[in-house]
Amino acid sequence: MDIKIFRATMIGVLALVTAIRIPTLAISGVLNANHVKTSLIIFPVFLLAQFLGKRAFTKINEKLFKNILLALLCLSGVALFF
Repeated sequence: MDIKIFRATMIGVLALVTAIRIPTLAISGVLNANHVKTSLIIFPVFLLAQFLGKRAFTKINEKLFKNILLALLCLSGVALFF
């Protein structure tokens, strides 16, 4: 699979999950004013991470990316056993 397609898919999935989770938590009363305030403080860091991630993505070796991703998935699977 092309890593550009993988990256776009992951961004889309995370955006969809977030778009569903935030209204659900707000309606259920889990989110409050302190959460909103903290989110506004963290938002600039999020934008910086997006910028740096996009720059790093253009420079990363596709084979290295796939190997690291496979290793992380394997570690995640092993961690689920414990």
